Amino acid sequence: MALDMNGSMSRLPIIDIIIFDCTRLTYIDQNGVETLIDTINTIREYGVHMILASCSQFVYKNLEKNNFFKNFNPRHCYMSVMDAIADLEHNNNDKQ
Repeated sequence: MALDMNGSMSRLPIIDIIIFDCTRLTYIDQNGVETLIDTINTIREYGVHMILASCSQFVYKNLEKNNFFKNFNPRHCYMSVMDAIADLEHNNNDKQ
């Protein structure tokens, strides 16, 4: 529960998944990969998962080179944000 702008109590939305849009990410080095891994691990502590979308081929190769996919499922890296959303909706409908 949280207070809204009117001072009323309201429920906070439940966040299960964060889509990290990498469209504007043109480069990532080892320090960037380590920071991304730390961020993913931190949000996992709260029961939230992160998926990546729109990684350029160059960024994806640097993620591979820096062992990012050792602890991150490459199937959670989508070609676009819309692909990620469509897959998430499809998987959510399968659970219902």
